[in-house]
Amino acid sequence: MICSEEGCSRSIYGNGLCNMHYQRMRRHGDTLKRERGMFGRKHSQETIIKMRAAALGRVASPEARRNMSLVRKGKANTPSQKLKISLALRGRPKTATHVANAAASQRGIKRPPLSYARKLFLSQLFKGKPRSSEIAAKILFNRWRNRKHPEYAGIKFRSSYEVRLAKAFDAHGIRWLYEPKRFNLGSCSYLPDFYLPKLKSYWEAKGYFAPESQAKVGLFRTLHPDKPLIVATKRVIEMMEQR
Repeated sequence: MICSEEGCSRSIYGNGLCNMHYQRMRRHGDTLKRERGMFGRKHSQETIIKMRAAALGRVASPEARRNMSLVRKGKANTPSQKLKISLALRGRPKTATHVANAAASQRGIKRPPLSYARKLFLSQLFKGKPRSSEIAAKILFNRWRNRKHPEYAGIKFRSSYEVRLAKAFDAHGIRWLYEPKRFNLGSCSYLPDFYLPKLKSYWEAKGYFAPESQAKVGLFRTLHPDKPLIVATKRVIEMMEQR
């Protein structure tokens, strides 16, 4: 049994009406009290049916749904709530914003920066969850890319150890070139930090010689035995600075 009010598909609560229309009738004596227009003017029955039909097919935008979830006690949706939302929105038409973003992503257009509400939602969603190695590496890369790089002799270096090694070369009167050539190692590429034309050797500045870097250096020496490569660790740089 459904509500006797025209255009309403809710189940009966009392007196042949659903809970919403029953409460309106009990409080105001009129089931359409909340649907009056401006200046107390009552909408026609056809207009009300059209308004209800439009409201039933209307889908809230993703931004509005995120804002509502954040406003509700400052918490994100639970898995059961997400499942209910996905089932409720399944098969419904997409919003114009959603369609435009999907088309832009297919064309390779960069998406606009995230809003503050979206960032807050993501931070609450992933708070306390373990990150994969790929995500952790991406976060570190973004932090490194956005940080301020040290400069020396009009060149932006990747680390302070490279700057210290370049100053040590200048102190000893050794001419150097910064990252002049990239080598293809098959599975990866390698870009040595310095090349000394007079000594015909490549130098790499390493504050921390990670196992991945050791494997890459070993592969470079195997594929290019005619190109000497010297790894200047923190101790080697300190020795060069003292002399």
